[in-house]
Amino acid sequence: MSKKDKPHYFDPQKWKQQKLEAMTDAAVRQKNAAFVAAHRSDTDEQLIAYVRQSAQELGHTPYPREIFGGAMIYERFGTWSKVLNAAGLPYPTHKVSERGCRIYRQTMKEQVRVFDKLRAEKMETVQAASAERNAAVQAEKQARIERDARWGEAHGDMTDDEILEYLRTCAEALGHAPYSYEVEGGRYIAERFVSWSIALTEAKLPLPKGIQKPRREQKLAFLARKNGCQPGNPPETYTG
Repeated sequence: MSKKDKPHYFDPQKWKQQKLEAMTDAAVRQKNAAFVAAHRSDTDEQLIAYVRQSAQELGHTPYPREIFGGAMIYERFGTWSKVLNAAGLPYPTHKVSERGCRIYRQTMKEQVRVFDKLRAEKMETVQAASAERNAAVQAEKQARIERDARWGEAHGDMTDDEILEYLRTCAEALGHAPYSYEVEGGRYIAERFVSWSIALTEAKLPLPKGIQKPRREQKLAFLARKNGCQPGNPPETYTG
């Protein structure tokens, strides 16, 4: 298998790092833009004082990339050497990458907190929505149980043949063999015929997708009820 054909595996740590880097890059751009908006009217002396203060906080002379607004200050003075000469600072000799400088690392830490907070809020939202769906499903299930119980109390005197005819009528109205939840009294009928699949089979209706064929013990239990005996009796007692 070539590298091109190898399946792609999702790496959550790599995905998180890429998201954090993108968020940090955007946040650094925003902070630089905010600095420019807030200090574009500053005097040269004010900007030089800012560079001196930044050098003191860093413990070394900064490159433009190491301070917010560095690019703007660079453009104001024409070269970074002129900025440092005005500030009385030596030219830096250390090496630092854009993502290795302090402002980037500090911003990354901020974005980690933002990312974790957003993930926690999203998880809470997902869990709340899931709980709401589950509650709705349970409420609907309970409503069907109560509905079917009322139907069973009202139609308990119907014969099996009458119930099977009722099932055929429901199937005709729906346009397909029904699931038990689609039929008023479905739970009662399923219990009366031992299983929903037996009820449909007795009604000469096809089993809808997902409904298993009745098991042997279910058939025996139904025949036992139908013939007024208990499962385990001689086979001749299970004649229809």
